Parts: sequence; C-alpha cells; structure tokens
Amino acid sequence: MSDTATRKVRNKKPRRLTWQIWAIGGIVVLTAVILALILFPETLNLGRVVRSFRYSGAKNQAPIVFEANSTNDYAAQRNLFLVGSESALFLYDDKGGQISLAQSAMPNPVLDVSDKLIVCHGVGNSGLLVLDRHGNTLLSQTVTGTLLDLDLSPDDCIAYVTAEKGYKSVATVMDRDRQEIYKWYSSSQYLNLCAISKKAEYLAVAQLGVTDGVFRTNVTLLRTDREDPIASLELGNQVLWDLFFLGDRLCAVGQDEITFINPDGSVENRFPLSGLYLDDFARGDDFLVLAVNQNKAGSKVDLVVLTKTGEEKSREYLGAQVRSLSVCGKYIAVLTDGNVTVYSKRLKPYYSSTEVGSANRALVREDGSLLLVSSGEAEILAS
Repeated sequence: MSDTATRKVRNKKPRRLTWQIWAIGGIVVLTAVILALILFPETLNLGRVVRSFRYSGAKNQAPIVFEANSTNDYAAQRNLFLVGSESALFLYDDKGGQISLAQSAMPNPVLDVSDKLIVCHGVGNSGLLVLDRHGNTLLSQTVTGTLLDLDLSPDDCIAYVTAEKGYKSVATVMDRDRQEIYKWYSSSQYLNLCAISKKAEYLAVAQLGVTDGVFRTNVTLLRTDREDPIASLELGNQVLWDLFFLGDRLCAVGQDEITFINPDGSVENRFPLSGLYLDDFARGDDFLVLAVNQNKAGSKVDLVVLTKTGEEKSREYLGAQVRSLSVCGKYIAVLTDGNVTVYSKRLKPYYSSTEVGSANRALVREDGSLLLVSSGEAEILAS
C-alpha cells in the first residue's frame, strides 16, 4: 500500500470591505461639498448659518449706545463697529462691546479704514488720528494747514491734501509706516480730492479751475518717485464726488460719468450716467456699487455693480430710494425706506428685513452681519 497525503481545504470567508466603502463614500461626499461651496456659494449661503450661531442672542441684546451728533461718521472695519464723534473715536467689537475710546477734539470727523488701520480726520481742521484695529494710537498729529481730503490705501498708505500758506494746496504721501515720502505743491490750482495706490506708488489729485470762463475739473496722475506728472486729464465741467484706486486702476466718480484710468494715464473706460442721477456709491476692493436714479428724487433706482475696469457686472432694479449703501468684503448692504437687504457682488440677495426702525445707516461687516444705525444707537442683526 502506498502512502497518501490529504489536504483539508477550508472555505475562505470573503474579506470585509466595509471600511473601504465608508472611506470612499466619505471622500465622495467631501468632494461634493467642496465643489458645491466653490460653484454655488451664494445659493448655499453657509455664512448665514455661521452668523445665526455667532449672533444668536443679538435680537434680545440692548443696542449699542453712543454720543448722538449730526456730524458723527460711522464705519465697519472687518467685524468692528466704529463711531467718530466730535469728542472721541469709539471702537466696538463684533458683539457690541466697547474695546477702545480715543479722545480727539475733531469737528466734522471722517473715518477711513483698511484691514489693519483706522484713520480719523476732520474736514476743515488739522487733526489726524491713526489707530490699529485694537484701538492703539499709532499717530496723533496736527498737520500743517487745513485738511481738505484724505485717502487710505488697502495696504495702509495715506495721502492727504491741505490748504497751506504760500500755496493753493499741498498733497502729502505717507508710507505704511506713516513716514512722509512725497509732497506735491500746487501754486496755481486748488486740490479738492486725492487718491493713493498700494505701496504708495501712484498719487492722484483732482484740481478745480476755470478755463475761458468755464469751470473745469482736471485729474493729475503722479508717480511718487519722480516730480513730473505722468498725465493730466480734463474731465469736463462736472463735479467730482470722489477719487480712489480700485486695484491698479484710478476711478474718478463724477456727476456725469465714472472714469476709469490706467496707470499710464490713459482712459480705460467710461461709464456715462446719461441723464441719470447718482444717489449714492460705495467701493469694494475691486468693484464699485452705484445707486442711480432716473429722477433727482424718487424711487426709480437701479443698483449697478462695475468692475475695476468699468465694465457693468450686475444690475438690479430697486424701486425704492436709497438711504444708505455700504460695502465690506464680498457683501453689499442697501437701506431703503422700510427695508434693508444684503447682496453679494453679483447682486444676489442674501438677506432682507423690513424691521429697520428709524435707522438712517446700514453697515455690513466682513462676516455679513449688519449694523442698523440711528441717532445715538446701533442694532446688530445676524442677517
């Protein structure tokens, strides 16, 4: 008999793939969520969910109370609320708690903000106050002459125009460390507006003058590393409301048209108002929002968003007179009689409410929350 060997064969159980399936499913879901956030941020509006938790008690919270004065100016810096009064500059945190008070005797205060700085100056006087966002005073000085206008760049450079003895006007530029680096003297024409670019590379000034008995507005563009102007542009006999840089483009907001100017001094685009009336405007980092009215007064108002190159991006008919218009980050807030609405840059509404009380200003903050400001108080809305 021969020897034989036998092998016992066992039935193998199939390997469990449960954890792999869950992992793959999780990756698919996460990818879908990320794509949805990228492709449909306005539709999802997840920011509102975050705000609803962050400001859950805001509705029952007492309003922020401050000194009531018709000359007060208000601003939102990121999620802070700022009040500039004749006696002091007040800073409030996102929940409305006061975090700083800077004493300053400054009639007709005007506030300018960047991500890091708060600048307060008084129109028609000589006071200049610069704070960081924690309320620490970085600069407090009395400038030579009378302040006529001031501009703050997104990266904290400052330009201002003064009326000084011996000249019609003088434009001064400070770098981000608040050191004077450039001055431009005008002995023949008055300067009423100024604008400063990032890195204080370019300075622009608006000049008022009369040519052959006709009122004219000119804009002069300069580099701060040379004396001679790059260009001087005549913008007709319209009044300029403001002058500022949108990215690397200079924007001149006039009563007849909005002019967009390249760094070399050439005109890139014009947005004519064509008989419409500019009720209000507000600038973002790289866009401009206009409230244009078909009449001097009334409710036939369109909200228009322009790119930094002057192209019309979005338009929305409001059908109501605008009382206040503000921009912060990607949000736009519009206050009309009896309504406040928060929009995206594409004018897609995020939030709307008819509970505006006696508010005459609506300030939107970086996170999309709202401040409804009335005489002597402000209410926080999660929106």
